[in-house]
Order: sequence, then structure tokens, then C-alpha cells
Amino acid sequence: MRKENVFWIFVGAVCFAIALLYASFILATEVNSVKLGDTDTRIRKGGSGIEMVQRGAVTATLPATGTGLTLPSGAEQTITAAAGLVVNTNSTAQVRFPTTGGLTFVPATVQAINAGSGLYLNNGANQLYLTPTAGIGYVPSTAQVIDAAGDSISANASLVILDPAADLTLTSTPTIPDGTIGQILMVTCLATEIYGVTLQDADTLASSNLQLGAATRAVKADTVLSLVHDGTAWKESAFVDSNDG
Repeated sequence: MRKENVFWIFVGAVCFAIALLYASFILATEVNSVKLGDTDTRIRKGGSGIEMVQRGAVTATLPATGTGLTLPSGAEQTITAAAGLVVNTNSTAQVRFPTTGGLTFVPATVQAINAGSGLYLNNGANQLYLTPTAGIGYVPSTAQVIDAAGDSISANASLVILDPAADLTLTSTPTIPDGTIGQILMVTCLATEIYGVTLQDADTLASSNLQLGAATRAVKADTVLSLVHDGTAWKESAFVDSNDG
């Protein structure tokens, strides 16, 4: 065989090998990506999940697991879905963005909290409990000592227990400082207490911060004054005297 023929056969084999390698690369790229229309935008499988690529730059990433869809920083991004968009976890729809009607949330199946020995809700100290035997109840505050008419009552628990040093009519303003709107407060005295504390309505004592069902309420061991804060003052919701009736 002539040397010239051997040379051209070798060149042809090299060109064929290069073409084959290039075709393999293109095929692998196309298998792992989808071209969107007649543009340079592709959706491809990346190392960390699904990536949207435009002109070689990754513009959005949807990881296989973890934090979810990640968009690049900068100007706000727009996601367009002509038929609406559903966000789901574990194949269950959680949030819907329909084409009409706006954003909706898909309710989940009711969840149960099981606590064999009971459940306590607290904000630094136990405030509310739910036990299998005693049902639902309030954890009282540490007894608040009231030894002067100028003392104020702290709304530091839903059930406040007073320990007065004598029969006192409070003149403090406010008598009970503001709480949170919707907060419920029940005030009574220690079960063994022989003294009582009288609270005055704001019409009787200006700035007492109390809107009572009477000019005054005497809180003793056998009475409970229930109040709710409306955002501006404590309003009486009930007053119970176990000696009545």
C-alpha cells in the first residue's frame, strides 16, 4: 500500500474519532437538557438538581432536596404559568396560584399532638396545661404580695394570686399595667388568705386602667375577677363570689 494512502486513512480515522466524541458530547448534553423554543434557554439536570440556563449562565436552580427554588439576587423575578401554579410537598398541594381567584392555601389533614403525661404551654414559665386526668387548666403565678395601697398587680400569668398584708383599696395608676390585646387575666387571693384587695373602676379612680362592672370589686379568697385586655384597658368579663347564693 502506498504511503500516501496510509496517511489519508490515518487522517480519516482521527477525524472520525473526533466526530464520534463530539457527537457523544452533544447527545449527552441533549439527553440531560431541554431546549425551550428557538432560544438559548435550556432546562437541564445539574449537579445539585434542576437548573435553568440561558446563554451559558444559570438563572434559576431547583435543588433535588433542601431549600427549594433558588433565584439569583438582583431585580425581582417573574414566574409565568398560564394555567396556574401549584406548590406542593410530597406530592400534596399546599399553595395554589390559580389564574383567577388569587392565592389560596390547601388545608392539611388535622394534626394531633400526643403527650401521654400532659402538655404544657409556656412563655418562660408554664402558663397553660392539658393533662389526661385534670383536663385543661391555668398555672397560677407566684403569689404577689400586696402590702401597700400604691402597689400594682402584675399581669404575668393568666391566673394571678394575691397575698395582701391587710385589707387594702388600691390607688395605683395603673392598678394593672397594660397587657396584650386579647390577653385573659383572672385575679383572686390565696385560698387561706383572710384579707382582700379592692380594685377601682376608671370612673372611680382615673387611670386605674380598669373597666369594671361596678365602681369597685373586692378580690378575696372566695372571689375571682376575670378580665380581658382590649388593647386600651382591662375590661371585666366576669366576677364570681362563691359566697353568693
